[in-house]
Amino acid sequence: MKSIEETIKHFLKKSDKNQTKIALEAGISKGRMSRILNGHSEVHFNEIENICDALGVSLREFEKYRSDEETLRSNIPILGYANDKTCRFCWSEKGLPLAEPIGAFSYIELSDPDAYGLFIKDNSMIPFKREWKILVTPNLKFEHEDFVVAKHEDHIIFRQIFINKDKTMNLEVISGLEDTIVKTDEDQKFIHKVLFFIST
Repeated sequence: MKSIEETIKHFLKKSDKNQTKIALEAGISKGRMSRILNGHSEVHFNEIENICDALGVSLREFEKYRSDEETLRSNIPILGYANDKTCRFCWSEKGLPLAEPIGAFSYIELSDPDAYGLFIKDNSMIPFKREWKILVTPNLKFEHEDFVVAKHEDHIIFRQIFINKDKTMNLEVISGLEDTIVKTDEDQKFIHKVLFFIST
């Protein structure tokens, strides 16, 4: 799968607008747009939407080019809540959470056959008084400082991951108000990349 910045650059080349014009129409500063195009910053879903609008490209076209595939999956299920110890999951051998869907991303199409969504409420990772939806892509490799979800006991936690030189991984909250959880290389199949999160 192509990166977000590579995909934006592809459609930027096909556009009759320059980078500055796209940033202006998308409501993004020139500096922020530069960091996105250089792969130096996480991109929020609303920013992708706005950039697509400025480029005159639909989200479906955007994801279709990224995936290199003709068939995209839609109606991605939302399985429950992250960071909620009362929301317990069973787990497949592939390391995927199993639960009856309680909602769906009906307007998103992705090639990842295992993609799923979660709700997340106000907590120390997202300290705002609202509920969020996060889209999780298990088949995209997570990298240092990515946002991820991970199996912890029999529920799911939402954290930022820091990969150490000894290949252990620290799962931390932004505020630092909760303990760091350390995972080993063997835990990787239970750690999944969060592609984006949006407020509901």
